Amino acid sequence: MNTWYQTMLQESEEDNEILSSLLRVRGLHLAAAQASTKRLAEKESLIATALYESTKLDEDMWAAFKMDLENSNIPATSRKWPLDYTAREGTYLPVRQFQQAMTQYALIGFEVLFPKRLFILGAEEEDLYAYKHLWAVLGYALGMDDQYNIAL
Repeated sequence: MNTWYQTMLQESEEDNEILSSLLRVRGLHLAAAQASTKRLAEKESLIATALYESTKLDEDMWAAFKMDLENSNIPATSRKWPLDYTAREGTYLPVRQFQQAMTQYALIGFEVLFPKRLFILGAEEEDLYAYKHLWAVLGYALGMDDQYNIAL
């Protein structure tokens, strides 16, 4: 991300640090997707069991949550993740548009929405607009569809 912030965007593909960085990120996403698909196919957990084996879920709370949801006016079709967010395609589980949007929000959402609360002082509207524009371009370069690119 430092490269994205400190390097000028260029049209040329030669010696383009940002493009090289974005290609690395896309490669990492692909490698993670392929590794997770392999683990799922081998019936392995995506997260090492030792990391959460001492965690106890509040079963009563989740049962109450499920009952409230089932008794709500929310249609049953809207109670589940849309298939587009969870289905596998091809030979690997790709990084979904929804996942990219949530990651993008985690990286820029609060800074744009609450700059003063995060002690981003002296940022003018034009600065925040430029920041959002950079992330809109980065999101597009990483394969985000416009409808999910929250920076737009």
